[in-house]
Amino acid sequence: MAFSIYISLGSNIHPEENLIRAIREIRQNFGLVVCSSVIETAAEGSTGPNFLNTAANFQTSLSIEELKYGYIRILEASLGRIRTVDKNAPRTIDLDISIVDQTPYDKNIWNRIYLAVPLAELIPEIIDPESGKTLASLAMDMQKRAFWKARPDVNFNLTF
Repeated sequence: MAFSIYISLGSNIHPEENLIRAIREIRQNFGLVVCSSVIETAAEGSTGPNFLNTAANFQTSLSIEELKYGYIRILEASLGRIRTVDKNAPRTIDLDISIVDQTPYDKNIWNRIYLAVPLAELIPEIIDPESGKTLASLAMDMQKRAFWKARPDVNFNLTF
């Protein structure tokens, strides 16, 4: 059985290079990958450099545990991710499973701009069970209140 996986990607250490390397690797392993646009957001919980963020959708028959621990964590390590006690420390890459099929896996998609905006581009009509609002609507509200900017200079369709 194949799952439709939506992952959120972020980087604030050589982000242009590391996001492209991560998407390239995911495409090599899963085939067709649909990516959102890239946005820039402030680092949350630290004084580190701004993050570049995107989201990607692909199909896999791996279980969530196999995907997370047998693929994502290994990919992060291969791209130089070092996990520390400080979860907000700068990082080369951060890959998180956000939505599985139509079900939110990461509850932060409803309130974090770096997750909501890219994901809303790929799956805008998913509904927040608490507010009853679509992800697109929540993302638009966040864009009015928090720092973010589009980064069309980082385009995965032009690099592959």
